[in-house]
Formats: sequence, structure tokens, C-alpha cells
Amino acid sequence: IKKLNMDKNRIVTYSLLAHINNNSSGIKDFNDIFIPLVKRTLSKMCNKGVTKGILLDVKMEMGKLYSLDMPFPLLKKNLHKIADEFNSLGNKDFQVFRNDGSFILNKYLFLEYETIINQQEADIEAATLSYEKYLEANGYKTSEQPSIFDFLDKHRLSLSNFFANKTDISLDNLYLVQANFINDMKGVKGLFDILKRIYFGSIITSYLEVDFGPDNNNKLEFILDTTFIISLLELHSIEATHTCKKILEICKRLDYKMSVLYDTIQETQGLLNRTAENFSKNFLCQRVDSNGIYNACERLGLNKTDLERIAGNLEKTLSEYGILLISNTEKYKQIARFSHAYDILKRRKSNPDGALHDAIAITYVKEKRDKKVKSFYEAKCWFVTDMKNEFYEKSEKKEVSLSESIRADELVNILWLSNPKVKIPNINELGLTRLVANTINDSLPNPRVLKELDDNIQKYAFGKIEASDCVRVANMIANRTLTNLEQLNRTANANKDDFILQLKDLSARAKQDEAKKIKIKNEIIETIYQEFEQRFSKRNDELKNKYEQELIEAKYSINAAKDYQINANEIAKNNDVVSERKKRIELLSRQLLMLKNSKSSCERRASRYSIHCIIIMTIFLVTIYLALGYFLYKSNWDKIQWKIYYLGSLIPLGGFLLTAFFNEEIKFNP
Repeated sequence: IKKLNMDKNRIVTYSLLAHINNNSSGIKDFNDIFIPLVKRTLSKMCNKGVTKGILLDVKMEMGKLYSLDMPFPLLKKNLHKIADEFNSLGNKDFQVFRNDGSFILNKYLFLEYETIINQQEADIEAATLSYEKYLEANGYKTSEQPSIFDFLDKHRLSLSNFFANKTDISLDNLYLVQANFINDMKGVKGLFDILKRIYFGSIITSYLEVDFGPDNNNKLEFILDTTFIISLLELHSIEATHTCKKILEICKRLDYKMSVLYDTIQETQGLLNRTAENFSKNFLCQRVDSNGIYNACERLGLNKTDLERIAGNLEKTLSEYGILLISNTEKYKQIARFSHAYDILKRRKSNPDGALHDAIAITYVKEKRDKKVKSFYEAKCWFVTDMKNEFYEKSEKKEVSLSESIRADELVNILWLSNPKVKIPNINELGLTRLVANTINDSLPNPRVLKELDDNIQKYAFGKIEASDCVRVANMIANRTLTNLEQLNRTANANKDDFILQLKDLSARAKQDEAKKIKIKNEIIETIYQEFEQRFSKRNDELKNKYEQELIEAKYSINAAKDYQINANEIAKNNDVVSERKKRIELLSRQLLMLKNSKSSCERRASRYSIHCIIIMTIFLVTIYLALGYFLYKSNWDKIQWKIYYLGSLIPLGGFLLTAFFNEEIKFNP
């Protein structure tokens, strides 16, 4: 087995992308998730002294930092967003030229995720060490096993291969150990959270690698296969049921059409009725297939009658889900009988009896599309199934076009990636859990061979071996420690006694190893659990100390700010007092000026009044003086007496006038 080693930078990138997604709100499209990666790239380039360049320079640096191949259009779009944001702060140090995407960057610093990246690098190292301990404890050589991170990357590769129209090479047997590791580590929360982040980041990264095409409000139609309906009825695993119900919910929200062929109704009803008929006979299938109907019945407490009732009400149940029935399928059936797809499908090992049904569905999809399609939205119709695409595309690889079928796992990821506003709670945990469950389930022996062995046990060994022996044989098959079932079936057909002896021998060997393996498994899980508990306890203490220190510094800063504010308030108060005094002085000055102006006005009015009075008095005295003189003149005064009168009266009158005009209290400048 060739060991696959994923680039460490890429693993850290997956974890970082998941962190950004989980701690961001209002994401309109996944372009925004990659912006911090571009910012950090620019910061690293600036730190190296790079101040200008072209898109290719940024792309190459991102490749070194994150092992990502970001498309040029997306990179250019993100650069413009970052430049607009940076320059909006008043800077003009970042210029991106519209034509060729070349840039000039004088200074740029982005350190937001450095601490997170350091933590995630340490987490990845711890997860790697735990995985290697698990391998060694279970007797596997680490050099011969794929990396756990290659397994987590499987869904991304599946999506990429799907859109590149490449055959999805089955590596399920190769990854069984990795699936069991994750399954066993679900109880180790710290480790399981790390694995979930990396898985989720790989799905986000597939956004860079697939072309959904323009939406253009295309109303897609999805034709549902039997496996989808069984999952919708909760008769598969819990993860499969959640996936199918979430697809149904999203399609209703986006106004997509969900349909089912009448042939699919018949096939599903036949499967349920056959399962009910053999309800008490298929012991191995029930024990081995954790995703099967028998296991679901045991989980839900359903019996034979319940399955028959579900089969009888199938059309009504699907109608309640809003799934439309395509009743007239004879036209597609006739075309399918002579199709290339049918020729390929009927030679498959898994479920060859369902070949015609699948060929009918493929024929329906091809007619609805009416052409070869190269993008998700360009296709008008899809067949949602778990069927492998390569069964009917082997001779069509020369034409670059998408297949007619799509797996539910791929569809739910595509719907989420192309519509990020659609919330899918716990998509990372459910997706990872289903990847593990499907890997374990797909690694099981051929259902036909398993059913034959089950029948042989019922026919030849019933009552001759203990039920516990059958349980151990079933566990060996599930764990793939027993793989040569066809040889065991040949022994049963040739010699039933040898068949019984082989079953007992297998059970005895399993019994010897069982206690030892359980002990080893529990010990390694407990060891890993304790290590992660100590690890995260130490990290929590470090974070607590860091936050306490930051709190102390914050309190100090707050107190300093308060002291500064108090001083500032006192200064402000003093300034207010000074300002108030200045205002008071200005007011008093204005009042004094008003008084002076009022005094001057009064003085001017008094002067005018005094002058008026003097003039009036002078006129009055002169009039009396002249009248009296005239009277005396008429009284026969002689000239000497008259002259004495005039001269004697003129002196006091002149003195009065001189006194009035030269008095300081009287102003003659009104």
C-alpha cells in the first residue's frame, strides 16, 4: 500500500478555513472566507520587502503558505476588496490595477490569525501522534497506512473528480482503519473537534476547485432513487436520514422540483416487503450492515408489520413530503432497454436486478437535459443515487460532460457551497460521521455473498452452533478479519459438517482475540483521552492566565483613564470658572460702557436743557429790561437817569450771561 502524505500547510489551511467560517457572520459567498488568507499572504510578502508585483506573485506565495491553487479571477476580486478596504482608512498605499491585476503595496500588516495558526499546528501534531499510537496499538505499521488527513480529504476529492468527470476510484477498503479510528475517537471531544475542523475545511476548499456555473434562476429537478427514499423513511443510518431531509428542505426553499418515478415506488415497495418477509432470517445482515434496514428497525423498534405498513403507504408518505410522482414511464423504459447504460449496469456485481430501473432514470434525465452539460446549474435534471458513476460512463470519457447521477453526499455539499446563506447545523460532524459510516459499510462483502452465507447458516448450522458463535462470525466480517466468504459458502454447499466446524473454529479464534482487542482498544482510547484532557486543560490554563493578565492591564488602563478623566474634569471645571469670569468681566465691561454712554447722553441732554433755559431766561430778562426802560422813558426820565438805568442794569445781566456760558457743568457741545 502506498502511503499518502498530505502537505502539512494544506491541513493547517483546512483547519483555519473552518475556524474562519465558524467565527464569521453574514457570509454572502465563500469568496469572503478566503480574504483573510490573501491578507496574510500580502502581509508576509510586505515583510519580505515586496512592494509591487503581479497576480502570479501573490498566487505563488499563497501556494507556498497554504498549498492552495486559488483561481486568478477570485484572487483578483479579493485583492480589489482588500485594497478598497485598506484605502478607505485614508491611506493610498495599496493600488491594484484593473487591467492586469498588478499591484503596488507600500506597507501592509495582518497578524490576526497568527496565534490561531500556531494552536492549530500544535493540534494537528497531537492528532497525528494519537493516530500513530492507535495504529501501533492495533498492530498496524504506520508506514503502510494512509494518513488520517488523506481520509478526511476524501469528500473534497470526490467533488473535484465529479466535476472533472473523472472516475471516483474506490478506496474504501484502504481507508477502513482510518474510519474505525475516527469512529472510536468520537468520545475524545478535543481530538474529534480537530478532525471535524479539518474535514470541514476540505469541503470549503473544494469551492475553489469546482465550477457550479451561473445560476440564472434555473429550476432544477431531482429524481430520487430507492436509497434516497429509504433514508428519507429513516430506514438507513441517522446521518443518511439527516442528509436526505436537509436536501429536501433546501430544494423546497430554492423552489427546486423533487420527483420519483413510478418504477422507483415499485422497487422500494418490493425491497421493504422482501425485508419484512425475511425479517427473522437475516441474522448476519442485521449484525454486519450498520446502515441497513434491519439495523434501523432494531434502532426504531419496528417489526415486520411496520415495514409492510410503510410499504403500503409509500405513495402517500412521499406526497406529504412534496415529492411528485412521475407515473407514465413506459416511454423511458422502452428506450432504456436498448441503452448503453443498461448494458453496463446489468453487469455490475452490486444489485444487478436494479439495472433496468437505474437505466430508466438515466434515460429520463438525458431527455430532460437534451444536451451534454458541463456545470451543475446548466443541468436541468439530476438522478440522486448512491450508484457509482463509472458503471455507465466508461465509454463516454472522451466527451467532457457531467454524469446524469449525483450522490446525496455530493449534492448536499454542492447545495451548501453554492448557497452559503443556507444554514445546515452540524454539517461538519454529520458529514464526517457519514463519511465514516459509508466507508465502513462500503468495505463490507458483496451483499449477495453475505446473503448466501446467512442462508447457509440458517440452513445447515441453525441449532448446531451457539448464537454467540454467529455474533462473533458477524463481527469478524464487519471488522474485515474474515473476508473469504465465498470459500466458506463453497464449503457449506460441499460438506455441511465441515462448514459447521469452520464456523466454530472461527468463533473460537475470535473469542481468544476479542478480550485482548477490547482491552487494547479501551486502553489506547483512555490514553488518548487523558492526553487531550491534559493538553486542553493546559491550554485553558494558559488562556485563563493570558485573559487574567489582559484583564489586569485593562483595569489598569481603565483606572489610568479614570484618573486622566478626573484631571481632565478638574481642568475643565477650572476652565469653566475662568470662562465664566471672563464672561462676567465682559458683561461688566459692557454694562460700564453702557453706563458711560448713558451718562454722556444724559449730560448732552442736560446741556441742551441748560442752554435752552439760559436762552429763555436771557430773552425774558432782556424783554423785561427793555420794557421797563421804555416805561421809565415814557415817565419823563431825563437822559442822565435813563443812561444810569441802562448802564446799571447791563452789568448784572452781562455777568449772568458770562457765568452761564463758562460754567463747567454746562456743555455747549451737544
